[in-house]
Amino acid sequence: MIPIADTGVKAERMILSRLRTETGQDHVRLEADLDLLRADMRLDSYRDLLARFYGFYVPWEREVTRNLPENLTDFFHERRKVPKLLADLEFLGRERVDGLPLCRSLPSLDSVPRILGSLYVVEGATLGGQLISPPHA
Repeated sequence: MIPIADTGVKAERMILSRLRTETGQDHVRLEADLDLLRADMRLDSYRDLLARFYGFYVPWEREVTRNLPENLTDFFHERRKVPKLLADLEFLGRERVDGLPLCRSLPSLDSVPRILGSLYVVEGATLGGQLISPPHA
């Protein structure tokens, strides 16, 4: 008989493996689109990229904040991206952000599981998937 703890670890590995497999092409496409590591990225291109991130994170953070249970607000507050993006954009010479386009098509964030799933994805994008969950042998 397999101990429950071992079953949980195995299930977690299976879920993470499936998640990586089923989203792999999306990751490849996104990384190619962003092209963050290209050696010839100019300052204006980087500033435009940060503006695109800002355009996603403003409405995303608004929706998370609106639907997040009160006991998770401190947890979320520490992970907010908009204040950091604003500081970076200002430092890089973008004085105004009020005219930037904002994302109008977000995934549904109307339940705690959906919010936590979204937070997991954003945290993974921030830290890199290997830091959250290293590949298992």
